[in-house]
Amino acid sequence: MTILSADSNDARKLMSRYNDAKANWQNWRSIYDEAYAYAIPERDPWPEGVEEGRRKNIQVYDITAVNSARRLVSHLHSSLTPPGEQWFLLEAGDDITDENEKKEVNTFLQGYTDIIFQMLNDSNFDLVINEFYQDLIIGTAGMMVLESNDKQSPIRFKSVGTNTIYPEGDVYDNINTVWRDFLGIYGRDILQMWPRAKLPQTITTRMANDALVKFDFAEGVIYDPETDTYRVVVLMMDTNEFILDLKTKSSPWIISRWSKCSNEVGGRGPVIDALPTIRSLNALVEEIMRNVALSTSPPWMAASDGVFNPYLFQISPNKIIPISRQSMNEMPLKRLDVAGDVNMGNLEVNDMRIQIKDALFDNPLQPVNSPVPTATEIMVRQQSFMEEIGPAFGRLSVELMPAIIKRTIFIGQKRGYLPADLIIDNKKISIKYKSPLVRSMAVQKIQNLQNYIQIMQPILGQQLTLGTLNIAQLPQWLSDKLDVDEALVKTPGQVQLLVEQMMDATNPPSPATTQPNPNQPLANQVNTQKSLGADANG
Repeated sequence: MTILSADSNDARKLMSRYNDAKANWQNWRSIYDEAYAYAIPERDPWPEGVEEGRRKNIQVYDITAVNSARRLVSHLHSSLTPPGEQWFLLEAGDDITDENEKKEVNTFLQGYTDIIFQMLNDSNFDLVINEFYQDLIIGTAGMMVLESNDKQSPIRFKSVGTNTIYPEGDVYDNINTVWRDFLGIYGRDILQMWPRAKLPQTITTRMANDALVKFDFAEGVIYDPETDTYRVVVLMMDTNEFILDLKTKSSPWIISRWSKCSNEVGGRGPVIDALPTIRSLNALVEEIMRNVALSTSPPWMAASDGVFNPYLFQISPNKIIPISRQSMNEMPLKRLDVAGDVNMGNLEVNDMRIQIKDALFDNPLQPVNSPVPTATEIMVRQQSFMEEIGPAFGRLSVELMPAIIKRTIFIGQKRGYLPADLIIDNKKISIKYKSPLVRSMAVQKIQNLQNYIQIMQPILGQQLTLGTLNIAQLPQWLSDKLDVDEALVKTPGQVQLLVEQMMDATNPPSPATTQPNPNQPLANQVNTQKSLGADANG
């Protein structure tokens, strides 16, 4: 990192960018707040009031969306970044075409992949990424990848609520610049939060006069496309003074969106898509509960006279109701019939619950009482899930997973765990994802190959059908799709040599095709041919 110098005019420009990003992000508050309130109420970052321990789900009458959202987060976690598994690997890029060289490079890069995953496993990645997915299904998620002072874990992840960040989009709607504010920070905590900060005279004077003085700061990580670097600034809000201004090659921020509209910074997730039905279901269940309460404890009409007081009377077993002699033939209480069909409401509720489950990809493999599903059924469901979230996965493969890997490599290089020349450029080194969701896509290609063989066999026969395939390339192709260790599979050249050896062993030269020996006398050659002919005919 390099420390920069800054003037007051530059500070005013930066504060203007901060205010614009904050004002734009506030437009998303209402829709995000409502989505959190109904689907993930306990994580709602925008409730009224900021006290800890307060109830946040008091307005929820039906938890269908809550359960479906929780299962979708679990499915994303286990399908994209499964704990304890290597969900990606570094491999040779497109510039390396020789198969033997590519295999050697891949074996060499596997060691670096192991180091990266060791760094992730030693950190709190699995905890924070789950919180990240909870924000992601709402629309936009953010977290920070920071260098840790812990010797056991060089990196640490920090989940950041969407109410405290203000992303700034560029002309291509990419989020490379992120702002956030820190309000009410004690002066004694400034250097703990920003160890490289330089406190101006304004802060030191106020801290000397008041030990409990608080300050408001604006922090920005600003991307410079000309130099492909990031500028990290921290400014006092009331004086526009810098306390930190430095440049770095990597941003600690990872901001990702489920999907987005053009010219919008914020994302829109499946919870927002299902929000109209979630809202309607919640209101309908509330009305059904009121109807059930009226049916079980209906209202009563009571005649008020000098003896019977309906305001003090309470219905209970063995209760004596005092009435006047003049009203002995008339009941002082009469039950009020309440109209309403609870069963009809339940039909609507079930229909809405199915719609919400479909919107949140909460489709179980089978009903509870059905037989155990086969491997094919599970694979089909996994492929169906992949097809449904395909667009979202494409965005995550650009905004989320490469950012995690590159930031981890940057910190690993800084701490000396990885070499400085380890650069992912897709030419010499590229990233290959091998999460369960990606493997389900590969299974479809294997099925296509099987379908090809099944269709061709009745036409050409088994031998000719196999002859149309490049058998030497087939083991390598299958091992790649099924995620088999390359060290266990021979190269195409080795496979070709093996095929030729097997063909020679199973098809020896026929004696009938033995050529005459020119050095043998003519009579002997004739006798040899006759004997061969007799053996062939005999």
